[in-house]
Amino acid sequence: MKKYNLIFLNNTKLFLSKRNFNSWHEIQDFYENYTTSVGFSSLEELNDYLCFDYNLTLEQTKNLTEKINFTEHDIELVF
Repeated sequence: MKKYNLIFLNNTKLFLSKRNFNSWHEIQDFYENYTTSVGFSSLEELNDYLCFDYNLTLEQTKNLTEKINFTEHDIELVF
């Protein structure tokens, strides 16, 4: 899988993870209420996706995602 995973849960929560998952099945087993996920090779790629899909500025997306550098595994993205 990719270096970063954007994980969508059916309770409307959104997580950014840098855990090493080999498949979406592993992600589904790890996260209760898993709906889907999108993998990214870099934070730049992820930020571009968030800008496009959520109509955010690059500055807004960087503020959301830069916190992943200071944690071991996951952060919840809150808009």
